[in-house]
Amino acid sequence: MAPGFQPETFPLPITKFNNKKTYDLLRLREYLVTSKPDVVILESAQAYPNQGSVSTFRTGECYGQITGLVIGLGIELLYIHPKKWQAAMLPKNEDTKLASIKTAKLLFPDTSLRRTPRCTTDCDGLSDSLLIAEYGRILLDEAEPKNQGNA
Repeated sequence: MAPGFQPETFPLPITKFNNKKTYDLLRLREYLVTSKPDVVILESAQAYPNQGSVSTFRTGECYGQITGLVIGLGIELLYIHPKKWQAAMLPKNEDTKLASIKTAKLLFPDTSLRRTPRCTTDCDGLSDSLLIAEYGRILLDEAEPKNQGNA
């Protein structure tokens, strides 16, 4: 992030549809339209061992909905594979959830990792999102052509 930049965290908005929780794409769209990001960095979706077929389908469905929303709004989209950002951002041989929270607190000490003001524990999903965004920023910075100082 830019020096002095204070990232904001928030859980993806959830709503109920047919008595099932689902992402609130209208609220997410409103947030994206209002905040006008240059790029959205999204963790690549993948199936996990022993993950049920319904859960795998639901993960893919939500991933596709968010991808479609971002592309439909004309926002650049960068996909980050989980193992790549974890290898770059987390200490080796530690529990990834605990390491994610610890690393995010070191990099962004003033950013809350609590899902709501009433929560008493930090959320590894929010810490993951901060670290994914920071890893994406590093990749984008490295890809930018450097100004050679030809004035």
